[in-house]
Amino acid sequence: RNDANIYEGKRGFKMAFNQHIQKIKSGEKISIIAFSHRSYTKSKGSRELRNFFTGTDIMMIPKKAKARALAESEMLSIIKRERIKPSIYDLKYLPPGYFGPCAVNISETEVLLSVWGDNPIVFSIKNPTVINTFQKNFDFLWSIAKK
Repeated sequence: RNDANIYEGKRGFKMAFNQHIQKIKSGEKISIIAFSHRSYTKSKGSRELRNFFTGTDIMMIPKKAKARALAESEMLSIIKRERIKPSIYDLKYLPPGYFGPCAVNISETEVLLSVWGDNPIVFSIKNPTVINTFQKNFDFLWSIAKK
């Protein structure tokens, strides 16, 4: 079944990510293209959403879910420092110019496109063709990223 939704504001952002993590299967590996560290740390009200991600990590731990994440080297340091269980992440980095205020989270059943900022917005897409396309793009970037 095809499904697309838009979530707006901090409340919508949190709802989208909570639903995304709840649907992840036990042992599933998700793929993440992170926000730029500048967007993640400098936007107004970012601390609340940054703290929220600690909760999503806690939800992943009992499921034994893991994540492959691409980010700037500065963002990798933030993840290692702020996340409650950074070992659930396999991290690689790409040059800083690649990242912006938009992140991509890919699971087996959904793609989340999230835009960070004062009024965050998340686009949820549940379509096998879209999921496969984003996953192939991620896999290519992962193959050229540095450890």
